[in-house]
Amino acid sequence: MNFKKLTLVLAMSLGFTGIGAATTATTASAKTPTFPTHMRGTWYGYMYGSPDTIKITAHTIREGKYFIPASKLELQVFKPAHYHTMYTPRMKHSSGAYPFYTHGKVTWHGHHYYALFVDSQFVYTHHKIKHEFKVPKGY
Repeated sequence: MNFKKLTLVLAMSLGFTGIGAATTATTASAKTPTFPTHMRGTWYGYMYGSPDTIKITAHTIREGKYFIPASKLELQVFKPAHYHTMYTPRMKHSSGAYPFYTHGKVTWHGHHYYALFVDSQFVYTHHKIKHEFKVPKGY
């Protein structure tokens, strides 16, 4: 009789811990999208001949009037073969064309600068610049 009770209690305790373990594994929280650390900060560049600024934090992006807060950010990441990783921030539940951002380097007067490339057309650096850069081949 004691052996039956002992096995019943043991089986029930193993069953409850098994159920608890199964629910914690399936209820893992979804990770919020974040920009990589090397793309964060204030970027300066020229768009169609006029100065422009982009501010990127971990969860938000602001470019002039274009602003996506953390609550509405959906970050798509594309990793094409033999190409740089592209990040496309967009509003949740919306459609339309959004710019994509890649990160790389540009050379100016023999010095290398980290750069943010927007749509493979526009170059932004962490330093205020007074001219437009040409996007290097491969970006």
